[in-house]
Parts: sequence; structure tokens; C-alpha cells
Amino acid sequence: YHPASTDLLLLKTKILIAQRAYKDALVITDTLLRKQPPVKEARILADRIKDYRSANRIGISYDYTHFSKQFDQGWHLASIGYSRQTSIGSVTARINYGNRFGESGWQFEADAYPHIAKKVYAYINLGYSPDLPIFPEFRSGFSLYVNLPHSFEADAGFRYLHFSDDTWIYTGSVGKYYKSWWFNLRAYITPSSSRISQSYSATARYYLGGADDYLSFSAGTGLSPDDRSQAVLLNSNYKLVTRRASAGYYFSYKKMNLFSFGLSWANVEYLPKTRDNQITASIGYHRRF
Repeated sequence: YHPASTDLLLLKTKILIAQRAYKDALVITDTLLRKQPPVKEARILADRIKDYRSANRIGISYDYTHFSKQFDQGWHLASIGYSRQTSIGSVTARINYGNRFGESGWQFEADAYPHIAKKVYAYINLGYSPDLPIFPEFRSGFSLYVNLPHSFEADAGFRYLHFSDDTWIYTGSVGKYYKSWWFNLRAYITPSSSRISQSYSATARYYLGGADDYLSFSAGTGLSPDDRSQAVLLNSNYKLVTRRASAGYYFSYKKMNLFSFGLSWANVEYLPKTRDNQITASIGYHRRF
């Protein structure tokens, strides 16, 4: 009697998921995501369906950074990883190869996103590299995420990097879904004996349809420990003053193939009154199975 009812279609989707009829459930979520405005819960269900339907994922990515004058040679960063959806959440193992400062090195990482409660989950990261200074010797991270009413979400946690000394960075963010948009404001705070360094970023995503199809835009100041292509610059005695901006395009092909392209710019004061422009191009591919 009510074939267009959003509430009933969401309920039908949940029933189909419980029956493991994932293909039929995805047809409904795609319909709800094409509505104006799109239904936020449909995007969450679509993500859940894809995790249930294809528990495995492999991915590769490559970043190239060009420096206008700070370094004579560009930087290369390549990664290959495998993810598995488990009963407690997704787990990823990743190997990174870097060529920086005219040297090459390797880093080994593991990520996990365990579910803690219905609207609470965590992010856990551990990493090791025998190749200083291409990568930090150790890195770790933890954040606790909470889904809030009115399409808000928030998280708080820390990042830890060990080069020759320990670097502790505390982070928190607030996000909001609005129609086809997702907005996020994030801060990184790094205390030290002489001063407190701060980094801020604003990110916006515009979803073009499904959960894997969107445009991303970001702008901010300072260096982010979550930016694998630039985080090694945190190993500096001089507190870098940075302005940065980036854009990315993410899309899926036949549901199982995920592609990403990105371009970012950073203006870094790496020495007093000496600035460098850095351009980073990124490409990535993931395959669900």
C-alpha cells in the first residue's frame, strides 16, 4: 500500500540483510540514495551490506610528492593492503614502501575498527619500520567514535610517532551529514616543553550516489599525522607552519571495484621565512571479494 515509504523501505532493507539477500537489499538502498535529499541511514546500511557481502578486500595506492625547493628529489609512497570484515569489525594489514631523502624503506601496519556498542566504535593503529628516517620507527593511534542525534558524529583520541624522540598528538573532530554532504572539523594538538603546536582541517564530501561515490575537499593548517605522505615531516626541530588544500574523486565500478584519485597542495615554512610549495598526486584501487 505504501511502496514509496522511506521508513518501510528501510525496514525491508534490514529484513533482507537478516535473510542475507544482499543483492535485493542493495537495490533498495540505491533507490533511497537517489532520493532528494538522500536518506542518510541508507548510506550506513549500504556500507554494512558491502561488508557482509564481500568480507575481503585488497588494495594498492601510490603517492608522488613534488617539492619546489626543499628537496631536490620527489618522494614516492606505495602501499598494498588486505582487509577482512570480522564479527567485531574490519581488520587491515598493510605494507608501505617509501623513497624519501634519497633513501628507501619499508613500514608494516595494522588497523582495526572494532564495534563497541550500537553507536560506538573505535579506531586502532599499530605500525613499525626498521628504516628511519623514511618512516617513524613506531607509530600507533586510537580514536573513539560516537554517532550522535541529528546526523552528528564525534571522535577523540591520540596518535603516537617515535623517531629519535616520542611525539604524542591528541585529536578530536565533529562531523555532520546534511543532505548529500558530509562535513567534518578536526584538530590535532601536540604538546611539548616549549610550546603547543596546533593543526586544524575542514573536510567536505559530496556524495554522488552510493557510499563509495563522492567528491572530497579539504583545507587546513599544520601537518596531520594521519597524512602518510607528509607525516614524516613532523620529525623536525623547527615547528613547521603549513597551509594545505586537497581534492579527491572516489567512485565504484560494478560495486566491487573502488577507485580513487587525489591532488593536494601544501605551502610549508620549513625554515624561518623560507617557504616551499609541495604538490602530491595520489591514485588508488581496491577490489572487494
